[in-house]
Formats: sequence, C-alpha cells, structure tokens
Amino acid sequence: MVKPACFFLSFLFLQGIAQATMWDEPEDPEALARADLVVTASLIRSNALAARFKVIEVVAGQDSGLRKRAEFPVSGYYLLNLSSISAGSSHGGFEDYEPGSFYILFLKRAGPFKGDLMQAQGIIGSGEAVYQLPTPTICRIQLKEEKAQRGHLWWSFYRGNPPAKKYLACLASLWKVAHGERPDHNLAGMAAGRLLVLPLESKQESEVSEQAMWLDYLAIIGGGKLETFVLPYRNSPYLPIRLSAIRALGRCGNTEAPKILGGMVKETNAEPIIQTFAVQSLSTLKAKEELIGLQDLLGSLSDEPFSFATNLMDPRRNSAPSPRQALLEALKQFGITPKIEVEHPQAAKSVQQKKGVTQANSADKGRKTVRVCDFGGEKAKRQYGGDMDALGDAKAGSHFSLDLYGVHLRAESEGDIDLDMDFMPAPESASRLTALSEGPIDARYRILFDADRNAQTGSTIEGFPGIEREVEIIVHGNQEPGPFTVTGFIIDTLDGSKTPFSAVPSLSAEASWNRESETGLFFGMEVSIRGIPRKLLSLVADEVPVTVISQNEAGVADTAVFIFDRKAWEKEPDLRISSAAVGEPMRFTVKGLTPRKEFTVSVDAMDTEGTEEIEGTPVFTGHAGPGGTSSGSFILPALSPGDHSLYVEEKRTPDEQFRFGFNVTTCEECYAEYVKTPVAKEAYPGEAYVKYSKGSDLQDEKQPEEATPFLEEAYRLDPNNRRIIGRLAQAYSATGKHLQANSLLEELRRKFVKPSGDVSERLAYAYTIMRRYQEAIGILEDLIQKSDHPSEYAWELLGYACRESKEWMRLLEIAKFGIEKEPNSVPAYHDAGFAASMIYGLHSKESRRYYAKYRELEPDKQKSAFVKEIFPDL
Repeated sequence: MVKPACFFLSFLFLQGIAQATMWDEPEDPEALARADLVVTASLIRSNALAARFKVIEVVAGQDSGLRKRAEFPVSGYYLLNLSSISAGSSHGGFEDYEPGSFYILFLKRAGPFKGDLMQAQGIIGSGEAVYQLPTPTICRIQLKEEKAQRGHLWWSFYRGNPPAKKYLACLASLWKVAHGERPDHNLAGMAAGRLLVLPLESKQESEVSEQAMWLDYLAIIGGGKLETFVLPYRNSPYLPIRLSAIRALGRCGNTEAPKILGGMVKETNAEPIIQTFAVQSLSTLKAKEELIGLQDLLGSLSDEPFSFATNLMDPRRNSAPSPRQALLEALKQFGITPKIEVEHPQAAKSVQQKKGVTQANSADKGRKTVRVCDFGGEKAKRQYGGDMDALGDAKAGSHFSLDLYGVHLRAESEGDIDLDMDFMPAPESASRLTALSEGPIDARYRILFDADRNAQTGSTIEGFPGIEREVEIIVHGNQEPGPFTVTGFIIDTLDGSKTPFSAVPSLSAEASWNRESETGLFFGMEVSIRGIPRKLLSLVADEVPVTVISQNEAGVADTAVFIFDRKAWEKEPDLRISSAAVGEPMRFTVKGLTPRKEFTVSVDAMDTEGTEEIEGTPVFTGHAGPGGTSSGSFILPALSPGDHSLYVEEKRTPDEQFRFGFNVTTCEECYAEYVKTPVAKEAYPGEAYVKYSKGSDLQDEKQPEEATPFLEEAYRLDPNNRRIIGRLAQAYSATGKHLQANSLLEELRRKFVKPSGDVSERLAYAYTIMRRYQEAIGILEDLIQKSDHPSEYAWELLGYACRESKEWMRLLEIAKFGIEKEPNSVPAYHDAGFAASMIYGLHSKESRRYYAKYRELEPDKQKSAFVKEIFPDL
C-alpha cells in the first residue's frame, strides 16, 4: 500500500507556466555541472522575457563580472529540453519572480546582449553580459525565513524547506563534485549525524525537509561507511524519503544493502516505483549476484514506466523506467540478455476459440503463440535537418514574408532533397484575415551549404564562411491579383555558375488559427521546393552546416542555422515486434530512443466502432528507460487489406514530431477480421480506390493542387465514401477553395448522421473563413449541445465567430448551457465572462461571477492573469 506523502513534499505544479509547454527536467547535478556559478540574489525587476538581479553572495564558482552587490540580467535557459510546445505557450515567465525577494540561482554566462527589444524594456543594457538559468523550475528556490523554500538537490518534484545555510553548503559542495573537485567531507559527517537524530516519522515540516536534503546529498557524493545511517529511512512513511534513501543506499551501501534492496524487489505487492529504484541502486553497487537472482521475476515485473507528474497539466516530464526495463538495463552491464516469458491469458483463450489459425510452440515452456500478423521491413534511410525560428524576430519593419518561422530539408538515402520554408506573422503584428495581397512581396531566400563542413574552403556570404553551394529563391509580386513569380537557382559559389530549377518552386498561403491573441485568423505562407538535385549540391560531409537567409533590397531580415544530417536514419530507433492475432497482445522492443522521453507506438487501424480506418492510431504510450530502450505490448487492432505502417513517434523538438520504424505488414489472415467491420461494407470500386490512394499520397506530400484531380475523380466514382469526401474537402481547403470544401463538409454531416466533432469544427472553420458567422455559430452550438466534452478549439471558434458578429447574448446563452452540462468547463466560463462584460459592462457582477470561476479553474494562471487586472480583489 502506498503511504501518503507529506504535504510539503508532495508533487507540486508550478504556477505561471503555459500548460502546453513541457520539458524534461534534468537532475540538479547536471544543472550544476553546466553552471558557471551559483549565487544568492535579490530580484530588482522582471518581465516575461528577462529579469534583473543583484548579487547577495557568490556560493560557488567564479566570474570576474559578478561579485557582491553587482547587478546582472537573466534571459533564457541552458538545459531546457522541450518535449512539446504549442502556439501561445511560454517556457515560464520571469515575471513570476517577486521583486525584492531573494533567490538561489544556477547561472551560465551566455555572452553579451546585442539586441534592442529587451533593452527598451529596461532589463538588459546593450552589450551587457546575459546569464541563463537551467530551466523554469530548477531556480525557483527562494530564501525566506532562514529556509530554502521549495529546495531540492535531486529532482524538482521533491520540494521541501530545508535550513538555508546547510542547503547552501550542500550546493557549494555538489558544485565542486560536478566540476571534478573534492566534496566537503565534513558535510557527509554532518549528514550522518543529523540523520541519526532526526525522528524517522516526524510530522515537522522542517525535519522531514532536512531528511530529504541529507539523503539526496549522500545519494550524490556517496560514502562507504554511512550505510547504517541511511538504512532506517527505507521504512519512512513518506514516499519521497523512501526513494531518496534507496538511492542513497546505492552510493553508501556495503554489506547489508544488496540483500535489502533485492528483498524490496521480491516483496509481494511491492510498489513498482520502489522496485525500479531498488534495481537501479543494485546496478550502482554492481551487485551482480543479487541482480542475477532477480531474473526469474522478469515475466511478472510491471512493464509500465512511472511518471512523477500527478497533475496532467504539470509541464515537467520527469519519469522512471518500469521495474522490468530497469532490471534489463542493470543486467545488460554484465553482458546478460535474458529471455522474458510473459503469460497472456487472453491470448491463450483466443487460441482455443479460433479455428484454422497457424500455431507455433515456444521452445522453452510450450506456450502457444498465434502467428497471424507479422510486421517486418526496413527503416527508411532518412536524411533531414531544420530549425524552428522565433516569431517576430525579423529586422524591424520587414514584411512578414521575410520573417522565417520554420525551415526543413529532408530526403531519403541519396535521393534528391525537398525543402520547405514557412513564414508566419508575429501575433502582435498580424491583422485579421491578412492576405498576401495586402502588401507586395519582394523577397530573396538563400540556402547556403558548407558542403564539406570546412570553413576554410568555399566563399563567405553575408558573413557565413565555407559556402560551396547556394540555393536561391526569388519571390516577387502579389499573390492576388498578380502577376506573381517564383524562380529558383542552384549556384556554384566556386565558379559562379547558375543552374535553374527544372520545376518552378511552389508557394501556398493557408489560413491559420492564432490561439495566442485576439487577432483572430491570419495567413501564413509556405515556399516549397521538391527534388533539389543532390548531385549539383556536391555534399561531402555527413553533417552539413546549412544557413538560410531571408532578405530583400534593404538587406538581411532574418536567418536560420542548422545541420543537414545525411546519416540521420542511423540515429533513429530500432523496432522489433512479435506475431499476434487480431485483438490479442503483440509484444515489442524499441531501442535508441531519447532516455526518459515519452514515445508512442501507432498503427493504421479502425476507429473504436470499426466504421472508419484512421491513420496513425496510437496503441501504446510509454517512457524510454535511462538507456533509451523500452518494451511492452499492445492489442493488435483490425487491419484492412493492403500494407500498413507500424511506427514509433517521439517529439524531439518543440515543433516537430519525428517518426521511426516504418515497418509494414501484408497480413492475409487479418482480412478475415477486417471484413467483419462496418467499414468493409463500404468497399471501394476498384478504380475509385486507385484514384483515392494516388490523391492521398500527393496530399500527404503537401501537394494539394496535384492531389485534387485524383480525389475529384475518386469522388465521382464513389460519391458516398466518407474517406474520399473528407480527403477532397481537405484538398479544397488547402488550395483556398473554401466554398467547395464547405459544400463537401455539409455533405458529410448530412450523409453520416452521427455528429463528428472534427467534421463540425472543420465546417465551422470554413464558414468563419468566409465570414459566414451565423452558420458557424449554429454548427458549433449544435456540436456543444451534443458533445460530452466539446474541445477547446470548438469554444475558441465559437468565441471568435460571436465576437465578429457581436452575438454577445447568444455567446452567453451557449456558454451557460455548456456550464450546466459540464460544470468545470474552463473555456465555457471564459466565454461567459467575456460575453457578460460586453452585455452588462466590464466590471459588472455578472462578468465578475463568471471570470472568478474561470480564474479558479484555469490551470495556467498566466492565461487568467487579466482577470486580476479587472477585479484586483479576486
């Protein structure tokens, strides 16, 4: 039974962090190793982008520019490994620091500041040295009442309020360890003494916080003769203390520790997280015999990784591997790779019920495995590179078509290279329904390749040395009404020769929903080139430096720099899969993931009612272990005729999802299961399916104009197929044919009675684009009334449509209905407060009532901060 953790050591959710931003929180020793110094400092002033402090004391490290009473600015982070981020998110606002308060900061010198944005806001002076923090959550340790408020020495999920002086002494000693110096051994003795006298089951916040601090300190520096002082805490009533004690035993244990840790793993009904930590400590102790003795437990140990985030909205992604994965990793260090036998009662039952299914006997225990679906195939030899650039950082006064947002190069094997460049106006500068025709485009985009990765060869272009090849794209004119031209060349910078593209680069404008501000809809722009001839680029290096320059006659407006990795596929994970019957567990093992990062296994499958095949349906979600490996199982879904992809997805950067695996199946036996599903009764006429497949492939390759004729022909041949209708509607929308897209979406709603949130949202979006707000409101109202949990996107569309048409009373009535149906609906309370403020006045009691509840429910306090400005007493 899990004992309740002490309230002041519970898992804390950091307020003021945008809910869609997540990161992998490093351990504090890693942050200290990368830090130049540790200081205590008082806050002078701050905003969302930066903060200014005054040094109180330099705790560890040296910096000639930072001494007592010196002022210094902080902006940015040096260990912020983002797992995900969406528009409107932030990495944590510096404005959350309290003016005049004192903090402990791990600082890394980032160089002089050269911009002018924050200088104008009075935070950073031009040319002044700027410092970075590890992440938004590590340096929130405040010095208050002689305590280090929310202090930790390991992970930020364990927070207490230890004594400030002792805590700072621990940090100074750990900084030395992290930088290859000897620790303060007097502190180890102090730790042992304090652990001896502190009450094990104390309910005093200060005492339990000190226990956590000393155990974590010993878990990092170790101490062979300190096992006796640590052992009692394995029975602490508080889970964080037990975990720290187990970890400390891995560094301080000698005679008794291995047997005790092994017993924790073998204990009946043991908590999986306890088993994982015990195995990892045995690995640290290199207790080979004890670990080998645990092999027989592999089949019964949990294979579910553990997440320390008890709140789903917590931005941090700390996790621990499953006990089984931890044991496999521990045995691996001794060259042991045991075979795991896992009992699947459901699969055994299915074998007895199915007839005519091939069966194979296991070589070990005679267990039967149903061999129905076999996944195989090779990893695609992908090459890629790219960069996501900050919005609004182009040279002041530049048209948004000069403000780079994203640049990506991709290819397979040694084939030709595809290029995509995205441009999107900064939220604060975008006006509603901004069209490309509102301003002329006169842009030159230059993609520079240091083909041999040698700055001493090639030419220097706009200050970037070593350039052998340049791809030049010139965009001139107006999108509408024209004329409009896009041209491209490949330039050999060594001899100046120019080779024009065989095909004209494509340019498309697509409406996007801006979730960050009240600017509503705006247009982004994408420039795409397909098939840049590799032989003309003469790439030699495995990792080719690439620079992208966006400029016009006035000069360079924006740049992006990244690496094009010609052997990227070698770094991608490997996926190995077993055989299984439809509806039964399929086991897998994946290697080469980012340690501790979340991943998803997906397969093309049916929806839950078996009525529609969905591309990329997740079947398993977990976290990779410390070595980047994981294993598990999922229930194999029904599959339609043809090849199907089975792959692993991992979000390695904030803005791009990477896919790995690319395994496929041709599964004859699966067809028998497939034909039983309702979707099989909507069989495609042969020619319609051919046209649909070709159009879908072109659409997936971001070629909607080329895809449209094929999808139109498929629709003519099979006008009642929902997948064909949906694909054609997407193609029309992507090419700006919103009337046609709208007509098809309405047809979907008519022909398929069951309400679909996705179809309704797309239809309402199409109406909004055409400014037919009443139709959009009607569709969204119907959706909200019929859905158990309307999406936040549906509420945002509704709010926008009502604001544009000034339908305040209607918005209020719909929001009230949503609140009645779902009492804790955050977006419903937001819309109700907004509508009430427009009807009854900004400071009315009706507005106050709804906004107060919205502020109470909204987990992202930065989003709801405006309520405090309207009603300061809330």
